[in-house]
Parts: sequence; structure tokens; C-alpha cells
Amino acid sequence: MHVEVVHIQVNKGRSLEQLCRWFGVPLAEVFAIGDGENDAEMLTLAGTGVAMANAKPKTKAAADLVLEWSNDEDGVAKYLGEKLLGEKLLVDAAPGVWDATANIGAGAAMREQGMSFEEWCAAKNAGLGPPISSRVPDEAWEPEPEKRVLRATRLPGIPDGMPAVVVHDVLTTSERAGLIHGFPNHEGEEVCEGQEGYMGGERVGQLYRDRVVSARILSKDEKLASLLGTRLAPYIPEKIDGGKFYRVNPGFRFVHYEEGGHQAVHIDGREPGSPLRVEEGWVQSRLTLQVYLNSHGTEFGGGGISFTGDPSSPVSQNTTVKPAGGDVVVFYQERLNPPIQATPYLLHHEANDISWGHKFICRCMVDYVFATEQAAQMGSLNDELAVREASWRAAPSPGKVLAIGNTILDTVLSMPRVPQDGKVFVDSKQRYVGGQGANAARAMAALGPKVWFMTRLGGDVEAEIARTNFVKAGLELELTRLLTASAAKTMSAVVTVGTAKQHRACLMHKDPELFSHHPGVALGAATALLSNRTFDLVYTDGHSLDLVLPIAKQAVKLTVPIVADLEVLNEAGRELVGLATHLIAPLSLLSALCSNSSTETDPNPELTVRRVLETNPGLQAVVATDSANGSYAAERQGPASLTTVVYHHAAALHISAVDTTGAGDSFHAGYAVGLLRKLELRSRLDLATRTAAAACLTPGPTLSRRTLAQHMD
Repeated sequence: MHVEVVHIQVNKGRSLEQLCRWFGVPLAEVFAIGDGENDAEMLTLAGTGVAMANAKPKTKAAADLVLEWSNDEDGVAKYLGEKLLGEKLLVDAAPGVWDATANIGAGAAMREQGMSFEEWCAAKNAGLGPPISSRVPDEAWEPEPEKRVLRATRLPGIPDGMPAVVVHDVLTTSERAGLIHGFPNHEGEEVCEGQEGYMGGERVGQLYRDRVVSARILSKDEKLASLLGTRLAPYIPEKIDGGKFYRVNPGFRFVHYEEGGHQAVHIDGREPGSPLRVEEGWVQSRLTLQVYLNSHGTEFGGGGISFTGDPSSPVSQNTTVKPAGGDVVVFYQERLNPPIQATPYLLHHEANDISWGHKFICRCMVDYVFATEQAAQMGSLNDELAVREASWRAAPSPGKVLAIGNTILDTVLSMPRVPQDGKVFVDSKQRYVGGQGANAARAMAALGPKVWFMTRLGGDVEAEIARTNFVKAGLELELTRLLTASAAKTMSAVVTVGTAKQHRACLMHKDPELFSHHPGVALGAATALLSNRTFDLVYTDGHSLDLVLPIAKQAVKLTVPIVADLEVLNEAGRELVGLATHLIAPLSLLSALCSNSSTETDPNPELTVRRVLETNPGLQAVVATDSANGSYAAERQGPASLTTVVYHHAAALHISAVDTTGAGDSFHAGYAVGLLRKLELRSRLDLATRTAAAACLTPGPTLSRRTLAQHMD
């Protein structure tokens, strides 16, 4: 028996954090490898956390990737050889295609036989059988209407420009039933062995790593390919990676899953592995079309397809599609051979376990034609996004910020309807590190400045989760540590979302003990840093004003700009308005502020911001936010003797929002960073608007750096 005894606040993660601080190495640039449970905190904090194949479940859950090899298989050496030396120490195969962190790869039985990559590809693609559609009665096929508009849902967390969408009701009920009835093993496997294109579940399990199916059928089906090409045309880009649309490939894989069936996490590889020469150029696939022939919840349980969004976000997000019969998931195939230079991959996915019933799907690819073999082999949207992100992030850091505000641990439960009484199963449960101050601080750090975050945390597990999240986002937490109340609980909330009518309720918990902790030491440290000119700007989310007001008074004396989000119009809030240099608040609240009465039913935006500016001589600028109507701002410009007031309205961007949580906080962050960059008012509001839009395209209250970089163009 092995026992380790350590102090409750000591772990490898904190040790790594301290080591990085000593040597000035950002945690984002560290990769850590481990297999024990005591490695979990370290893997969570590191920019890239790597778990061995023999790692404990807790360790694997904390890692960004799990290696195929154990300690006994020289896993560390193989991984380091690949990462540091650029050598693929996997199998004597084409670079990248056997990488189990990306492609599902060959099963153990194939490796034991010493099968080469070419032999494996030949085995898994052996024999195209007759078209399944030929077994479907003519009357089952629906005639194509002149105009058929299909509803679609974009996968969250994937950058714009990278195809990733669920298109609904592509196949009709009769078409789906006919295709299922056409499966060769529909009446039992014993009559199928030896049929062209058929492969039983046992052979599939030998060929692939961690894939469990009842049967798989390869079929050349021109009719079904043509039908899908016609109906999905609006969702199949004409051009990708410099190539032009060529065809929906008629090579289909029909798969039948029974209880316990699943498919491991992987990236869909492009086919053929080496581009095919045709008269028009060089052909290789770029999209997967995954077609669901029956429905989750009514004909089988489990069996969803889970996609991992951008893991470089401070909060990773898994999106599980619970398929309905007739749905088609259309998504991009990231380059595996050679591996992309932009890591991590964005479209890892897996087929979850079937808990009951039978699941039927079919899958094909969309081919594109390229001018050269090199263009076909090397094209990668990931690399394009990475170049754009690197260029954007290479800009000089615009300054140092002291951000003061709330941290709240949110648990979001989504369901069709929230019952007033009784029980219900939820569709999804997500946990986020939120709070207005936390959201804004992380967004500012993503935009470039060095951010010191001052927030109240307790001594509970929630505090450790928040602290880990903040460190990974690059926030400095010296002042937060001085505010930690070890006997208190961190603020938390449960948010219930009724998706049918978008009803939302927030149940918040606020421990009085958290706010009874005397902040004197933390305030002294903050004002000392301020006096030493450590900060170029102070930001507040309008909460924790017992912390904010003393610091703001010191900032006024030192002429350090103060960007304030006004949340509550009480005595302390009005005092904050008198100290701030830049005020951001909802239009309705600013209307109440300048009228000293209840909120106007339809306030005039320009008159409102001008009036607030005129009645508060310390303010340099006032910004009113008004949701989809955009923002309105007035700013004093010019020397004191010749001051003029400039007004500007910034329209909101029209986007397909995934989640608007934290968008307002990201707007504040963009405005503050624009101020640090000395942007004029119009450009400052544009940066704020784009930052908010990027937040809306990322699940949860934080935003992906990659999505953010994309919206800065």
C-alpha cells in the first residue's frame, strides 16, 4: 500500500505555478506529463497537460490529451520525441496518421501483426458493396420540392469559417426506414458474412482502436450521394483551403450499433491519404457528412456525438449532439498527415455508448479539387487561424490593469421546461467560473494587458476551481490571496434554462462570512502598487464597492484612469460615478441617474449620455449599452480651455450567437483595452463591440482567444 500525506493547500499544481513565477515562464507555454492522481492539478494548470495511457481516471479527466502508450511502453519518450525532435516514434507509418491523440488509429490486433499503414488502410476500406438505396422501394423516396428550406444549428465553440453544423430533417421518415431495412444485417448477421462490403463487429474491433459496433457495411451509393448533395448544398462551401467543390463522395459507411456500442475520441481523417490525380487537378476530402437514420430517445438511448470545442479557452466545452432521425452533421476534416501546426485540434469527437436499442447511421465525405498535390495535402483552416492569431497576439502588450470585481461559480442546467413542482431530467449540465469582474478580467488578459485581479474567494473547492481557472487565463492573483476567507464559501449560483421559451432563473448563494473578512491588508497592498505606478488603468464591475472606493480615490489623486461599470444606483454607486473617468452602464440606468427619478420609458440615447457627462465633471466619457441596438457614447475631447463633446453610436454586430453570457463584461474589457491602446472613441467602441461578439460565439462566460483573434480583423 502506498500513502502520501501532504498539507491541504500543497499540490504539484501550486508547485508548478510557483516554479513558473520564479523563472518567468507563462503557464500557457508549459506542458506537463503524469499518470497519478497527485498529478491532476499540475496537468490542469499547464498549458498542455498530458496523461499516460495507464493514468488514473481523475488524471485523464484533467489532461488536455491522453497518450496511447503507458509508462511501460516508453510513452514519455515517444511523446517527447514527437514534440521536441519532430520525430514520430509511433509506428513505421505516414506521419501523423497513427497519432492516437488525433486519429482513432489501428486496433491492438493489427499492431501485434505488424501491419503497415498502407495494409491497414487497405483492410479497413476493403470491398465496396452494392448501393443500399437500391434496396429502398421507389415509393419511399420523397420528390424534391421546388423550395425546401432546412433548419440548421451551428456547433458552439468552433471558429467562424470552419464548417461545423447540424442540418435537421434532411431525410424523411420513409427514406430513413427504407435505408435501415436495407442494412445487410437487418435480419441477422449469419446471412451476411462473405457479402461484398460487409464487416462484422468482431473484425471492426480488431481493425480499430476502441470501436465497438454490431456491423459495418461499405457501399457505393451514387443515388444517396446525389440526394445529399442537392439537399445540403447551402451548407457545403464552394471553396475550402483553396480547393473547389468536386462531389459528395458516393463511398458510404453504414454502421449499426447495439447496446454498449461506441467509438473513441478521434479526428476524421481525409481520404484518400494521398490526393488522387484527376483531369481537373488533385482530389481529397474536406468534409464529413454523418447521417442519422433513427432518433435518440425514442429508438435508442445514449449514442450522441460529442464534440470538443477550443480547449485553449479558459473553460473547455463539450457539445453533445443528441441526434434525431434525418439529421446530418456536417463538419470539417482537420489535417492529420502531416499534423497541423496549430494545436490543439478543434473537432475531436466521439460516439457515446448506446444504453439501449439500436442506432443506425451512415457516413460519407465531400471531396474538393485542388490545383496541385501540395495544395490538396497541406491546406488547413487550422493553420490559417493560427497565423492570424499569432499575428494579432504579437502586438505589444498595451499596459497593466487592476481589475476589481465578483467571482461566481455558475452551474447551468438546461431543459425544455423548468417544472414548478416535480422532477425532470436535464438536457445538459455545465459549470462555469463566472461573475462580472472575473469575466471582464479574463477578457482583458486575452486582449493583451497584464491583469491583476482582486476578488473575494472562500476556502472551498469552488475557490480552488476559480483560482486554477484564473491562473490558466494569465491573471495575477496576489491581491486575491490577501482577500481569501478560508472559513467562507465562494459565491455560487444555479442557473436553470427552459429552452422551449428561453425562460431563465438564477438562484444565488452569498455567504455573509465571505464579506465579513476585513480587507485592510489587501487594500493596503493594492494602494501601494497603485502608488508605485504599477497600474495604467483601474477597472471595476460595480460590485465590492468597499474595495473599489478607497482604491478609486487613490487613483484619482494619481490621475490613473478608472473604467467603471455601474450596476446599482445607490449611494455608493453614485459616489463611484463621481470618481470614475469612464462610465459604462445600461441606457435605462444612465437615464435614471441623470433624471434623479424612475427610469424613462424611452430615453433618448444621445441626450442621456451628454447629460450624464455634463453633470459629472470628473467623467471623461460615458457609454450607454442597449443590447441589440448597440452602444452610445459621449466623450470630452481637447484641452480644458477648448473642450468639446464628441458623440458616437456603435451598431451591434449581427452574428449567430451561441451564448450571450458574459458578452457585456467582454464589451467593458474591449473598451478598457482600447483606452490603454489610446484609440479614439469610434475605434474604442468598435473594439469593445467585436470583443463582445467574440464572447457570444464561445459557450459560457469566457471567450476563446482564437475566436477573439478572428473578430479583430
